[in-house]
Amino acid sequence: MESARYVRQEMPWSDPEVASAAMLRAMTSGWVEFEERMQALDKKDGIAVFLEHCVTHVPFYRAMLGRDGENPLEHVRSGGLQSFPVLGRAELIEFASDFLSTHDPAPAWRFWTHTGSTIPPVTTFTDHVGWYGMLLAQYDDIALREPAFVDALRPEQLAVLALDGYGGAPVFRMFMPNLQLSIRESARFGRSRANSGEPFSDELPSLQEDIELVRRLRVNPPPMIHMRPWGAMCMADLDEYCDASTERIRPKVLFLSGGNLYDDHRQRLERWFECPVYNAYGISEGGCVAVQDPGQKDYDVVPRVHLEVRQEDGETKEEGTGEIVLTNLWNWTMPIVRYRTGDWGTLRWGTSEDGYRIQKLSNFFGKTARTFLRAGRLVDPAPLFRKIVEQLPIRHYQVEQRPDESLLFRWVPEGERDHDRTAAAAAIRARVAQHFGDAPLHIEVASSLVARFGKMHRFSLSS
Repeated sequence: MESARYVRQEMPWSDPEVASAAMLRAMTSGWVEFEERMQALDKKDGIAVFLEHCVTHVPFYRAMLGRDGENPLEHVRSGGLQSFPVLGRAELIEFASDFLSTHDPAPAWRFWTHTGSTIPPVTTFTDHVGWYGMLLAQYDDIALREPAFVDALRPEQLAVLALDGYGGAPVFRMFMPNLQLSIRESARFGRSRANSGEPFSDELPSLQEDIELVRRLRVNPPPMIHMRPWGAMCMADLDEYCDASTERIRPKVLFLSGGNLYDDHRQRLERWFECPVYNAYGISEGGCVAVQDPGQKDYDVVPRVHLEVRQEDGETKEEGTGEIVLTNLWNWTMPIVRYRTGDWGTLRWGTSEDGYRIQKLSNFFGKTARTFLRAGRLVDPAPLFRKIVEQLPIRHYQVEQRPDESLLFRWVPEGERDHDRTAAAAAIRARVAQHFGDAPLHIEVASSLVARFGKMHRFSLSS
């Protein structure tokens, strides 16, 4: 199948005002090869081109597929993707340097990403041009669906503003030298409070910076704003905080990634900004994986990403329910083939709005370590369980929600009296029922709790 949904001739480079001369020279020298790479991936056998690169230039795969004296290339040509082993976080950590390609025409392209949400953490490398291409593909796909976004584009004006609340996040531009404009710029926002729902404080020095940005966005909103879900909630709250009686921020599209988007938060954002909200599922190790369109439950897997599911019996298939296994064709600097993400969902083949055969991801509830289901809706469990255990003699607690939505509540008592434990267990059961209805609940008393950092089920752990 020819994807060919995304074909661009422009060259996304770093802004010459902020990028080093060495970076620009590196990207210039490597751009021709990058274009050839993307054209190859858009062909029917594009995945085979990527896999041949892996066994030719990546030491880990070359050694893995040639360990029995076989020619790795012949092995791949006969067996395709199934020739590669299914890998996990442990292999990425132990053999990190062996996953780096030895064929990198422009080492200065490389930058690293660090997964702070997994234990142990993983550091991966990618290249700027591949990453830019992935972002451009996402924006291009949304442009096909949203005429209002396209109509709002103007020559020499910004198309996408990316906002990130992390203090160490780089501020950069994606610059099109042949068009002489930036299509994407980034800025920092949302550091005036830690979490959505908390009050704003005039004592925080970053509050005034956030307010100034809100006022600028009211006057001159970019067609698309790209940010994390919690940052978007902060922006909506701050827009309201700054007297929204006469004007508000009005983008044409809100594109969210890098966190869970809960159903009530989506409704809040759609009402406040009065624009469609797109939600992306991605991982630090593999970039953007799939995008959920407004009003849809399913996610469309993005171009040049291939998914499988690893079922409970260990078999890996292209359709079915199980752990999501990722192959990302964008990253040739540190290729990741058949990587176990730790997230679960149901995968099937479907058709996109523009008629292409694509993979679709359903029954996917975001980062499973931080999302619960309640009556079929996605909720953030942390505030719910803080309310449930309020004023009870509980020192620590841990809650697990299994795939059938049943709950396991494990807790460490504050005192030693048996009648306190009995009363607390009864109160826990009654309060959980108020929020989760008839969901089966099992309660266990423990002397200590161990934080479980896998993502096979959903957890909420007290501090």
